[in-house]
Amino acid sequence: MKENVISLKVVLADGTIIKTKNRPRKSSNGYNLTGLFVGSEGTLGIIVEATLKLHVKPENEIVAIMNFNHIQEAAKTVTDIFRKGIVVNAVELMDDRQMKCIREMTQDIEGGRQWSDKNLLLFKLGGSPGALKDTVNRVKDICHQNNGFNLEIATSTEEKDEIWRTRKTQLWTSIDWAKQKIPNARAWPTDVAVPVSRLPHVIAETVADIEEHGLMTTVVGHVGDGNIHALVIFPPDKLAAAEAVVGKMVQRAIANEGTVSGEHGVGIGKRDFLVAELGQATVDTMRSVKLALDPLRLLNPDKIFKIDPFEERIDNC
Repeated sequence: MKENVISLKVVLADGTIIKTKNRPRKSSNGYNLTGLFVGSEGTLGIIVEATLKLHVKPENEIVAIMNFNHIQEAAKTVTDIFRKGIVVNAVELMDDRQMKCIREMTQDIEGGRQWSDKNLLLFKLGGSPGALKDTVNRVKDICHQNNGFNLEIATSTEEKDEIWRTRKTQLWTSIDWAKQKIPNARAWPTDVAVPVSRLPHVIAETVADIEEHGLMTTVVGHVGDGNIHALVIFPPDKLAAAEAVVGKMVQRAIANEGTVSGEHGVGIGKRDFLVAELGQATVDTMRSVKLALDPLRLLNPDKIFKIDPFEERIDNC
């Protein structure tokens, strides 16, 4: 989304209203204040207006899905597609645990799709009729080279919406599924991002760690950019274990040249990992920017990092 923000109108902590940029797509005029505020999580100003870049809706677009027995095969498929220079409008991953959940929750729906419980890649492919046919064939060949199976291509609006709706509602499906498995189940959604080549390794280790702690999980990802979303499912008495596996997931991402969050943000929950990812000098630079724009510390204090790094936490105050 950040790539589609052209400019912002922002109210600063002292009430000053600024515009970060004019509308041209290209500009080398001064600091990139738009990017600064997009990533600030409300700590530098209040965004009151955004100018967004719009994309032309493809005249011809299909949705294709294919299963894989192993997550490594799915990840290699995506890497091979990108290396061939094939442009895809979207590529999403749902792991075998997520697919087992979807299968169990939808199998009794009359007339509904019968999903496989194997790892699934979902593609949106678009273009002119001739180019689209070529793209579909090339993607199909690469999938088969990596042992993909159960290829389905949806061309009607109803079919495409049905498949994509399953991906968009997977969080709620997973939560309903968890409540059937664990009384009073709680769910902790979290995300990290790593280079695509490290994706299978990070997913495998994360899932193993979660299950070794006696918890459950489902995993989806915007696999094109290595962004993993793991839903940690746990009973209320295992909150500490859930916190531990989320922390290890973040550390694992950093160790694999990744980031603490691809989309969800840092907030308070992941701020202690920011120094490990970026270094103390970088975080101190962010702190200097914060104090320059908000010297009275009015806006979301202590989000992303502690304003005073030497402040001791005092519980129950």
